[in-house]
Parts: sequence; C-alpha cells; structure tokens
Amino acid sequence: MERSSRCASRSRCRILSFVLAACIGFAAIAAVIAGKHEHRHYKQHENHQQHRHHHRERHHDHHDHHDHEHEGGGWRPGRYNTRAGPVEGKLNVHLVAHSHDDVGWLKTVDQYYVGSNNSIQVAAVQYILDTVVEQLSLDPNRKFIQVEQGFFQRWWRRQPKDVRRVVRRLVKNGQLEFTNGGWCMHDEAATHYADMVHQMSLGLRLIRRQFGQVPRIAWQIDPFGHSAVQGYLISALGGFDAVFFARADYEDSEARYRERTAEFVWRGSETLKQQAEVFGGRLYVHYLPPDSFRYDTNNWDPPVQDDPELYDYNVQERVDKFVETALKQAESYRTNHIMWTMGDDFAYSNAITWFRNMDKLIHYVNRDGRVNALYSTPSIYVDAKHHANESWPLKTGDFFPYADCPHCYWTGHFSSRPAFKRYVRTCSALLLAAQQVEALVGRSRLGRGGEGAAVAGEGRESGAEELEEAMAVAQHHDSVSGTAKQHVNDDYTLRLYRGAVKASSLLTEAIRCMIYRQSEADTWQSQSPLRQMPSSQPLSSPSPATTSPLMRALGKRGAAAAAGAAGAAGAVGGGQAARSSRSLKLSFEMCPLSNISFCPPSQTDLQDGKVLVVAVYNPLAWARKEIVRFPVSTADVEVMNASGAIIPSQVLPDTLLLPTTRSFLIQAYDGPDAEPDAAAGAEPGGAGSEALSLVFWADAPPLGVASFFVLYKYPEGRTEERVKEGAEQEGGVDRRVLGDEPEAVGQDNGMHGGEEEEDEIVIGGWAEVEGREGSSSGSSALTLSFSRAQGGRMTRAVLLKREQGQGEAEGGMGARGEVPSAKAAAAAAAAAAADVSIEWAWYNASDGKASREASGAYIFRPTSPDPVPINPPNSTASSLQVVRGPLVDEVHRQVAPWIKEIVRVYKGTNYAEMEYAVGPVPVDDGFGKEVVVRLSSSLASNATFFTDSNGRDFIQRTRNFRADWNLTVTEPTAGNYYPVNSGIYLHDKATDLSVLVDRATGASSLNDGQLELMLHRRLLHDDHRGVAEALNERVCVGRRGEQQPQCMGLVVAGTLRFGLHPHTRSDGGVGSGEVEEARGEEVVEAAAEWRRGNIQRIFSPLQVAFAVENEEALAAEGGRYTWHIPGTQDSKPVGSTESMESRETRESRESVLSMQLSGKGGRVMKEESSSEEERREEEMEDEEGGGAEEDKEETEQEEQQEEEEAEEAEGGREGGVADSFEERTSKRPAYELPRSVAIITLQELHEYKVLLRLAHLYEAEEDPLLSQPALVNLDRLFAHQEIEKVTELSLMANQKLLKMRPPMKWRTEQLASKSEVHEDVNAANKEVRRMQALNSTEGPFIVELGPMEIRTFAIQFDD
Repeated sequence: MERSSRCASRSRCRILSFVLAACIGFAAIAAVIAGKHEHRHYKQHENHQQHRHHHRERHHDHHDHHDHEHEGGGWRPGRYNTRAGPVEGKLNVHLVAHSHDDVGWLKTVDQYYVGSNNSIQVAAVQYILDTVVEQLSLDPNRKFIQVEQGFFQRWWRRQPKDVRRVVRRLVKNGQLEFTNGGWCMHDEAATHYADMVHQMSLGLRLIRRQFGQVPRIAWQIDPFGHSAVQGYLISALGGFDAVFFARADYEDSEARYRERTAEFVWRGSETLKQQAEVFGGRLYVHYLPPDSFRYDTNNWDPPVQDDPELYDYNVQERVDKFVETALKQAESYRTNHIMWTMGDDFAYSNAITWFRNMDKLIHYVNRDGRVNALYSTPSIYVDAKHHANESWPLKTGDFFPYADCPHCYWTGHFSSRPAFKRYVRTCSALLLAAQQVEALVGRSRLGRGGEGAAVAGEGRESGAEELEEAMAVAQHHDSVSGTAKQHVNDDYTLRLYRGAVKASSLLTEAIRCMIYRQSEADTWQSQSPLRQMPSSQPLSSPSPATTSPLMRALGKRGAAAAAGAAGAAGAVGGGQAARSSRSLKLSFEMCPLSNISFCPPSQTDLQDGKVLVVAVYNPLAWARKEIVRFPVSTADVEVMNASGAIIPSQVLPDTLLLPTTRSFLIQAYDGPDAEPDAAAGAEPGGAGSEALSLVFWADAPPLGVASFFVLYKYPEGRTEERVKEGAEQEGGVDRRVLGDEPEAVGQDNGMHGGEEEEDEIVIGGWAEVEGREGSSSGSSALTLSFSRAQGGRMTRAVLLKREQGQGEAEGGMGARGEVPSAKAAAAAAAAAAADVSIEWAWYNASDGKASREASGAYIFRPTSPDPVPINPPNSTASSLQVVRGPLVDEVHRQVAPWIKEIVRVYKGTNYAEMEYAVGPVPVDDGFGKEVVVRLSSSLASNATFFTDSNGRDFIQRTRNFRADWNLTVTEPTAGNYYPVNSGIYLHDKATDLSVLVDRATGASSLNDGQLELMLHRRLLHDDHRGVAEALNERVCVGRRGEQQPQCMGLVVAGTLRFGLHPHTRSDGGVGSGEVEEARGEEVVEAAAEWRRGNIQRIFSPLQVAFAVENEEALAAEGGRYTWHIPGTQDSKPVGSTESMESRETRESRESVLSMQLSGKGGRVMKEESSSEEERREEEMEDEEGGGAEEDKEETEQEEQQEEEEAEEAEGGREGGVADSFEERTSKRPAYELPRSVAIITLQELHEYKVLLRLAHLYEAEEDPLLSQPALVNLDRLFAHQEIEKVTELSLMANQKLLKMRPPMKWRTEQLASKSEVHEDVNAANKEVRRMQALNSTEGPFIVELGPMEIRTFAIQFDD
C-alpha cells in the first residue's frame, strides 16, 4: 500500500517537473527572442541618433554597426566608438579614470607598491601602472591621470627602455596625464607650507625633466579639510589652473549642491587677493564613480553586459541609469559639463575591467544621444568650464573644520600622534640646514658627486636625498596627520630616522669644513696666526703677537689648573704644552635625544682634560642671539667663546622626566642592553640621579657657524685677571664670572627662605648681564607671577617697558635676582599686562556606544563640552620648585603624576616658555583621554581668535560661526577646533596673547580671553573611518625571544612659547624712534613682529653639534672657531655686546636703495643652443648661458680691494671656504636679510648652481614697517661666489617664470568694489614692472618681495 502510493507520488512529481521545465524553457526562449528584438530596436535607435553627428562619426558608426551584426547565428563584440569629445548643446559627462594611491595608510608605502600584506588590504600599485599602460596603448582615446610621484618614480626607475618609450608616447598624446604631481597628496592641516612646497617641487621637477610636462590641476581629493595656503599658494601660485577635492563639511556641501556653488573661484589670501585666485571644485560622489558604476574585479556593481546571447543583457538599463544619474548631478553644477571620477582607492589593478566597461558606456550612451560621455582629464574639464564664460561664486578663507555628520568633526587628527608630528618638524629643520650647508660648502668639496637621485633620478648623490624623500612621504595626508595604522607610522618614523642619520652626517661634515680651512676637513691645515706659536713656547706666557685670545685663555687656564688643582686628571703639568705631533681631527656629532637629557658627547666627563667643542649653525639669514641648551653631567663647567672669553652660563636641574622614564626611553632607542649611565659619562640617566642642562647665550652669524668650548671648572681655575681679559675682549663689558656663588648651579637658594612666607612668586625681568636681552629691540622684559596658594599656578603676566636710560636693575630683577612684588612691577612702566593663568584638563573621549561616533584618530568627540580639570585652582597638591639664575628663572610644577610643567623666562626677553611632559596618560579607568592646556586671560576677545594657515597667513576665526553657511552647532567643542602649525592668538583693543607651537596641533578659543591647545590623545576605540585601530600609542622594550616586552604609554614632551605684547608698535609705525625719544621712551616690539620672528626661529632652530678633544691639543693646534659666508660680513667676536646694524637703520638704507633701483629685480642672460635632452634639462633647471657680470658698485669694489690687500699682507695665504675668527673681526658687518624675509630653500642643483627660495613673512598691513616690500641683495648674500646669472623660476621650480602660462581669469558673481578694482590695477602695474626688471641686463642682482610673496631663483656662479 505504501509502496504503490509512493510510486504514484513519484509519477506525479515527474509529470509536474516536465511541465515546469517546459514552461520555463518556453519563457526563456521568449525572453531571448524579446532580448534580441530589444537589441535590434535599440540598435535602430542608436543609428537614428547618430545621423545627427558628423559625417566622419556616421561612417565610423556604420562600420561599428556591421561589427555588431549577427554572423552565422552568433554574436561577437566589435570595436567600440570611444572617440567622443565635448558636444555643444548637450550635457557632457567627463569620465576621469584615476586611482587614489595612498603612500602608506593601512599598509606601508612599500607594501602598497609591491602588493604584500594583502590580509589587510589588496593593493599593488606596480600592477596598477603595468595594466594601465597596457590598456592605454590599446586605444588612443583612453585616458588616465597619475597623481602620486612617490609611487610612479619607484615604478619608472625599474622600467626597461621600450616601456619608457611607450609611456613617453602616452604622456605626449595626452592619454597619461600627470595631475597634482607631488611626491604624495599632502595633508593640509598638519603640514608647514615650506614642506608642502618642497614635496610638490620634488615630484614636479622630475615630471618636467623626464617628460617635459607641467601639470595643470591640483588634485587634493582625500585630505580632511582644505587650507587657504593650498588654495592660493600651492594651487594658484604653484602654476595650477584649478584644484579639486572631495571633502568639505556636510552642511557646506549640501548648501553648495543645493545652490549650485560646488564650483567656485577660491581667493585664499587676504593679502594677494586677485593675484592668487584659482578655480576650485568639490567633487560630487567623494572621489568615486556614482553608485553602480564601479568596475574593479572585486566590486559588486553590474558590468555593461552587451552580449544578447548571454543572460543579464543590460545595455538599455545601464544607459538609462547613466543618463538619470548624470542629469541628477547636473542639477548641482553650472554649465553643461560635469565630471565623473572613475576610480577608487588602489583601483585599476586589473585595468581592463574599468576601460572595457567605460568603452561600452561611451559607445552606447552616445548612441542613445540624450547626453554625451567622453574620456577626459581634469585639465580638459577645466578648459570646458572656462570656455563656457560662466560667472562663479567667490570663496575666501579655508575649508576647516570638516565634518561628515552632525557629531563627526574630523578635528582629532589635528593632534593625533603628537610625538610623530614633532619628529616631522625636527626633520624638516634638519633637512633645511643640511641642504643649506651642502650648497654653501659644495657637494664636490664634501666628497659627493652632485645632484641626488631623488631629484635627478640617477647619477649624482646628495647626503640629504634620503631625508628629502622621507620628508616628502611624511607630508602625506595619512602620515603627518597621524591617521595611519601603528605599524605604518613606525615605518614612516624609520624612514625619517634613516634619512636624518645621513643628513646629520652631512651637516656635521659641512660644519667641520666651515670651521676648518680646507674643504676636505681631514685635518686642521690653518695658515693663520693661530698656529704660528713656536712649539717650545710655554702656554702660561704666550706671546701676544703670535697667539690668539683663545690660546692665551687656554694657556692661563692650564697654569691655573696646575697650580690650584695639582694632580687633577688632565691638568697641564708645569704650564708647558708642546705642540701635538699629530694633526688635530675633530669628529662632530649631533644629539637626537637631547630632549630627554641624553647626549653622550655633551655629558662627557671633562675632568681628565677634555674640552667639549660646541658648533652652532644658524640656518636663518639673520644674526641670532639665542639660548643654547643641552645636557651636561656636572654643574662644574664653564663656557668659553671663540675669542677665549668666559661668557655667562647657567646649569639647571632638568626635572621634566623621571629618571626611570628617561632610562626606559633611552633603552627603547638604543635597545634593551643600552647603558645610559656609562654612555653619558656620569649618571644623568641613573635611578635617583638628577639630570642637568647647561644654558648660555650664543651669537650666531647668518647662515654661519659659531663655536664655543665647555670646560671643566677647576676649584681655583678662575682668576681675576682672566675675568678682566674676557671683559676687555668683549667691548669692556664686565661679564661677571659665574660659578663662584651657589646660585650658579641654578638652584633657588631663597626657595626655603624669605620667599617661602610669601604667596606670590615672580620670575623674569631685566637681564642681569647687559646686552643679553635676546630680542630685536631689548626695550621690554616679561615678568610672570605665580601663586603658591593655587599650587604654583601662574596668575599674571606683565611686559615691562624700559624708560630710556633705565638701568638693568630698575623696574625688574635686581643684580642678585631680588624679586619685585606684583605691585612694584605694575607700578613700573608696563607695555602690556593681564591676568593670565595656565590650566590643565582632559576631555573624556566618546566610546561610540551611545551612538556610532567615537573619538579616534580622525574624529574628536568628547562626551561633554567641558573638560575634566587636572589639579583645579583651589588645589595645593602640586609639587613646586623655583629655580633662579642670572640667565633664566624657572618654576617647575608637577601638575599630576603624569604631567610635568616648567615655565621659564629668560632674563631681559619679552616672552616665556612652557616646557611640558605629558604621559603615560592613564587609561586604567576605561576612559580615553584628550589632554589640553589652557591659557586663560582677562582680555576681552569677543569670541574671535586667529590661527595660522600652514605656518603662513593668520586667519580670523569666530566661535560657532561659518562665513559660508548658517552653522548648526552640534559639537560646541570639536566644531570650534582648528589646525595650528605655528601659532594661535587673540587680542583686545590694546594687547595680544600669543602662543607659538613646536609642532602641528589642534587649538581653539572656547571662552573669551582663553586659548586652548590639545597636546596629547590616548584613545581606546576606533572611529570607524577606515584605520580600524584605536589611537593608543605605546613604547616597548624587549629582547629577542621574549614573549612579552615591557611597554608604557607614550610620553610626549614639547615646548610652547607665549607672550603678552602690545597690539601695535608704541611708535605707531613711525619706525625712527623719534616719538619715543622725545618722551624718553624706547620702541616696544609689537605682537606681529614678535610672532613672525619667533615663528621663524622655532621653525629653523639653531643646529648644534658636539666634538670632544683634549684641552692640550686644542691649545697647541689653534683653529677656526666661527664661519659665515666669506667676504660678506664679519660679526664682532661671539659674545660681543656691540650690536649688529639696527633694524631701523637697515630698513632705512634698503628703502633708499629701493627708490634708487626703481623696481629692478635681477638679470636674465641669453640662452645657449643645446640638444633636445640638454634643452629639456635647461628648461627644467634654467641652464641659461652667456652674458657677462656687470661691475659691482664702487663701495663693493673698494671693500673687495681691501680684502685682497689684507690677504696679501698675510703672506698670500690660500683662500678657502672659511677664515679664522680673528681674520673676520675688522671687516664690514655681515649681510643680513631684512627681518621680513626668510630663506625657505637653499639647495645645490649642480656644482656652482643653487636653488634659492625667498619668502616675505608678513601679510599686508600686519606691521606698519615690516609689511612693506623688502629688498634682497643677492650679490652680497653670495659674496663668496661671483654670480654669473640669476633666473627666476616658478614657485615649484619646474619652469621659468617668464615662460609660465598666464593664469586663467574667472568671472565672479560678486561685483568688485572700487577698492578691489584699484588693487587689481596696482597688482597689474607691479607685475609689469617686475617683468621689465627681469628682462633687464643692467644693475645689481637685487630682488624685491612684497607681502606674502615667495620668489624662487636658480643662481649660477662663475666656476
């Protein structure tokens, strides 16, 4: 029974299956027939549409039509018509094929290139380039843009000649277009403008040399917000016609799409205005194609399936979707041209999938005829926009901050990875200095071949090449921003470190060349009087006629040491010292860990007769008088300058880091087996020991080296005779020898004395030693007050103003450091005063549980707008130490177990420093923390403050306000944070409060009178923006084979420089001082002048190198102790109180010179003929020839004659790179650049040829004097060489300025005011004058720079 039933059931199933199969089969057949009918109908429609096109296109379509006919009952694909161009009267959809290739993010730059570590991300740039080149070669209509040169150059260097020929043909045909052209796509928040220019120039110069091309479009599609400097400097003045990006605030983007203002004219500079405008565009779908049009092999979007014999035939559906999407996008843009970015992150690894589908889209969409699709590039697109002659909205300012949702402000990355941000800035300064000295000394003299492979691509080598490339990679928007994975950030750091080691070696080698006479710098081969003392002459009684002051000082020191400390190690017995039989060799080295008080050479034990030689290189073209600070192993040291005079110095306790923390960090650097105690010579890093730092004022000539000598201070080593001799050599100033009294060690002996009973602590005031003000005018001095009752918190700042003729001890610190009360300070003449306090706090980082948005590497989202205070004002728990001395006063405060603060004021200066150490940030409580410091003042700032744009312009910010749209305030804290690279300030009507930083960070003013800066971030959650890691940095030490290394949270150390200054000059900008002189007053430096000068000093710090040598050998050999550009200027001896030429005198002279020159700007020589290859290099590097040097001015001829006579009097000694110090003291003062101008690039291109960039540092009307045009005399700047020709280049140095295409002019909707029209006319007239001057062959090589202007020159010297 069951069996029969089961069989019957099976029979019914079979019958049912047959019926269903038949039905499905008939349906499939019907579908195929219908599909074929649809295909024929569609082709008829295509043919009908094509009759409206040109006859040539109709012929091609007819051929293509036959290729698609069925032959033998089958279908075969034919050639697609991809030759479309823009069509008038239609919506043109520009398909821009691109791949966004991060030079590091989730994988390292090398992993991205070769395609390794694909468990994280499948990406291999080498295969992208391979397949793109192959596919472009198959169809001359296909196009692709290449952006990152950091990848392309890796690939290019490995290609055979036949592939290179193909690539050159593709570039020439416009199929492969270089866009942006920098080494990377740099960040725009955490980068300095000089570093942005350098990395862009590195790539663009290679493109010009290899292909003869100049990219036209800036392509910044992925950075997280966009700066004004990117708009006007990098894009407009960099020679680009437009800039496109994909990220702008979500509210801003919505408004722009709605109002059709997504494309605009960007006027980023309030100073340059119309001179630096650029066309800008916000892309529509990020930098991706519209939905369903992505064609990577691992993508899920449908391909264009045009074979009717296969299932899923979708041509009509794809065309309809294309047209619908294009028309929708066109509603948000002006003109009949829109752009589709056909690419993604690391797209085109199999380029055929993209190009085959785009071929089909162009073919079938154009046959449809409703819109026109074409292969395009951004430059073709911009040309079409410009041709439309549309009026465009005007955009000013920048695009910060960026948010992609109401609670998603990307302001966290402003401060992410603060230690790495600092290292990038340190390496930037090192690279600048290394390239400078290499250019000044010469690669050939340093034993190097010439131009580096990073620039030339092959051949000659530069010692700074590796660091140059590493720095270029570090500017990437996932590198310096701090948004890469930890292992990638480690790779960035390692690249910088390896480059820094080589650059440091180059710098120290060049310093040795500059100090020594001979270029090879192997031995001292001096021919100066320093070495003319007979070897038998006792050091205790040298002949004044044949010995230098340094030798006499060392001789007396030897005799005194022998008498007073007989038997001490290293004493010169009997006062006799024969000349060493060997040639003295000094080996300089630098100390990368001096910030954690670890520097083996400077911590050498000097008791055995050793001398620490300190060489200080000044990368600024201004003379500098600044504090030099480095670790020492004992307080029993003294400092001698190159003249042999003891100069004031002070040894301070360095309590910033705990000894255990310092030791751990040293082991992390040198390895777990490192022994910092032994390496340092004493016990600077030992547990329980106190680290010490030596400070002294160093005078350094412009672009030159000054030398100092640190000596062991013997108990009876000082004599009154030596003190008087030192004073006489330093212009008769009584420089009191330090160390005879307890205060010399730097301890505040009164800390437990009378001051203990008083609540108020006051530090700073006038310099105890005259001539050590350290500021440009020396007419003001800062005092700071602290309250013991508030745990040592700072409470008030007063900038004292010196009355004319006022003594050093009046109105400030007395000669013994007595502390005036706050009332006494207030009673003195005050240039500025305000209540100012320093407060620490941390924001509790959102964990994302309440909503998806958490604080992470990108996003800053606190759980509350108010931070958690650390050690609030009523607390007295802070550990407090006051340190006083003749040069500097300090207040050390342990704010929390993991926060140390040291506030210091250098005597006689008008600013203060706050050195800090933050970390390890505790997270055991489960809360991620974002640590901030606040400077709160009594200034009424009216919700307004100012932040710099990439270290260049200052932009006004208003709390809870956006100029371009009505802001919805959803995040009152994060939404008011802005990037800071150099400084932030606020002011009331009379006074500015300014804070300058040593690295990029995020900052704001959340309350009137208050500045807030974020110094550290330690987070426990990811913010879901791609990096997929919590920002929880640690430092680990472990040996191989150990399963679990020792780790601690990252400790961040740094320095903030802050000041309180009058908003305007006290003379109202008169500049002559006559007004103040009539009142018995001196001119006080205004806030803008202080900020700009100190920003440059922080960005280009003194580079210090150390060498250790026996004192006896130094005394016997003599030597060269200072250097600056020979023949240009010779400063007074280091330590001299005779000031350089005053700023007012110099500016007055330059102004007169400006009127005499009538705007002349340099010379251009005639060009020589050359081969094509040489011509391209000539175009790139401005290798012009011909022309003779014009005679110098009469005064320069006389000075040159005097120098030659002086050399003849010395016995016709051989000339060299550097002269001895004594030879330089009687000549004319050193040539300095105007204080409004800085060198941001000095780099050797070839032997006898350098690249020079000069930057005007001031904005229009920022300072009544320093905002004026400035003149630079290149003849005097390079007086050690005879200038053969000077050619002005573009900002990026990839083309001659005179041959640059004129910038595109765009009409704006805004009606220009009369003042704007007048400015335009003035700008045009100025440009005409400049062009005339550049074509002039008469006059000296003198160039003029206007406010915010950067000019670039190739300078050829006579060989």
